[in-house]
Amino acid sequence: DKDSGDKKLHSLAKSFLTKMPDSVNDILSYLRSSEKLFLLNSVAKESWVKLLLPYMSNRVRNITLALSHDFYTDYNRWRKQIMSDISLTAARYKSLFQETVRSSSQTYVEFCAKLTGYLDTYLELAEVDNFESLKQLLLTDRLKDSLSVKTKSVVHKEMLAKRVTAQTFCNDFRFFRD
Repeated sequence: DKDSGDKKLHSLAKSFLTKMPDSVNDILSYLRSSEKLFLLNSVAKESWVKLLLPYMSNRVRNITLALSHDFYTDYNRWRKQIMSDISLTAARYKSLFQETVRSSSQTYVEFCAKLTGYLDTYLELAEVDNFESLKQLLLTDRLKDSLSVKTKSVVHKEMLAKRVTAQTFCNDFRFFRD
């Protein structure tokens, strides 16, 4: 019966899920860990959002409760919407990766794990799935970083945020010489 199956799932989830962190920067890492646990425990993907609900941070729970019921059974769609609503972007994780410093209370193993998480997230959100896309990402990021403040002020943020090849970027900015 469905009710006893739901109770078993919630009981199982209770045995391995923890409270979602309030820090926006740690939410994606939390989701990844939860996904691994769900897979390890053979939990059907259409149940993931409902099982996470009691463990969500207030911010994520409020966003989730405002969504249509369709999101509750489509984890990938829900995850994408949450990431969008709380501004979990590739640029944010690039910045976190570059600017995070090791605290004196952190071991190098913990610090490396945090950096690895930020880098993995940056590459995932930038849709890097092979060496060529990694090269293009690094080149375009470096080209964007080289733009002067003046040029950045006249160029729309959307243009700087869009993912393009280095060649396309150079063509788009061929007349800028600052």
